[in-house]
Amino acid sequence: MEMWEGVKFVLTILGGGAVVALAIAGFVYWLLQKAIDARFAKALVDYQHSRNSTLQNERLRLDLYDRRFKLYSGIFDFYYAMISWEGTLEQKEARQRFFMAYQESAFLFTKESGIEELLKMLNSEAAKVIGFKENSELYKSDPAFLNEQFLETNRIQLTVFEDGLAKFKEAIRPYLDFSKI
Repeated sequence: MEMWEGVKFVLTILGGGAVVALAIAGFVYWLLQKAIDARFAKALVDYQHSRNSTLQNERLRLDLYDRRFKLYSGIFDFYYAMISWEGTLEQKEARQRFFMAYQESAFLFTKESGIEELLKMLNSEAAKVIGFKENSELYKSDPAFLNEQFLETNRIQLTVFEDGLAKFKEAIRPYLDFSKI
């Protein structure tokens, strides 16, 4: 109560000018609070935008990782299908997935990585193996040619594909390195 009486005393002495000064001070205080609130709201919106952008980048990065890893594992599925090729539905599906992965590799990896060219070469070599396995009975009339094709098929499976898969694993490593996730 004493404080109110002191305020009344000061207002009485100073008169109406104090009321105007007090009103102006209150208005300035309100403007400052409004400016602080606006800055805080803008900072909050900026933070949320930045956070959303970061999350979107992470989602994209993980989506690319998943697609690249699916391609990686699909190549080995196709390799196993090729070496035991009998033309089953599962083997044909693995071949189709490999072909699609080879086509998609142009969009998932840089040209400098060499992955697309490597997959193109493996696709071409696999076609030779599959062609021989599906048509080997046609070569029975020429045993020397049959033996030559058989040896070539084995070379592709045991050497070309083994070397190609090793090169592929090395080329894809920067894209699938778990230490960067």
